[in-house]
Amino acid sequence: MSSTTEPARQSDGRIPLTGKIAAAAYSAWLTEEVKQAATRGYDLGKTLLTASLTTVAAEIALSKQLSGARLVVIAIAAVPAICSALMALRLMLPDLKPIDPMADLWQQHRTRAHRLAPSVRHWISMWVLSVACFYLGNAFVD
Repeated sequence: MSSTTEPARQSDGRIPLTGKIAAAAYSAWLTEEVKQAATRGYDLGKTLLTASLTTVAAEIALSKQLSGARLVVIAIAAVPAICSALMALRLMLPDLKPIDPMADLWQQHRTRAHRLAPSVRHWISMWVLSVACFYLGNAFVD
C-alpha cells in the first residue's frame, strides 16, 4: 500500500513529477548548489596552482637534463607560468560581495559561478604558452 504522502506510481514504477514534487526537488537542488558554490573556485584554484607549480618544477628539471640550465628559456617560460599561478591564486580567493536578500538568489549564484569560466580560460592560455615557450625554446636555442 502506498502512503498518502507518496504519489501513485505508474505501471513502470516511476513516480510522476507533480508540481509539489518538482518544486521540492528543485528547491533541494538549488540549496545544495548555492552551498557548494563557494568551494568550487577554491578547489579549482588549488588544482590549477598545483599544475602551474609542477609545470615550473618540471621545466627546470628538464632544462637541466637536456643540456644544462638555459636561463633565457627558463626565464621566458617562467613569466606565463607565474601568471598562471597568480591566476590560480586569484581563483582561490572567496567572493566577498554580500548576498542581497531582496535580489534573486539564483541570479546572484549564476553571476558568482560564471566568474570562474573566464579565469579558467586565461589560466589555460597562460599555461599552454608557458609549456610552448619552454619546448620551443629548448628546440631552437642551442
